[in-house]
Amino acid sequence: MGHVDVKKPKKRKSKLDRYRADIIGWIGEQPDLTLAELCTHLDEEHGLRAGSSTLDDWLRANQITYKKNGSRQ
Repeated sequence: MGHVDVKKPKKRKSKLDRYRADIIGWIGEQPDLTLAELCTHLDEEHGLRAGSSTLDDWLRANQITYKKNGSRQ
């Protein structure tokens, strides 16, 4: 009898990948940015409309983290 292996899914490219340096730069300049503000930056700077959930998924997939905590500021 044969053996059936599950194929590993290929990593899909995201439309956000090409703006990685800008996104990381904005977070570095202003670490308390919200996802909505990051989305606004993308739209204003690059004409790219991305939802906050799309951006959140992309940040998690690329292991990019930042903390926004108003009580500590």
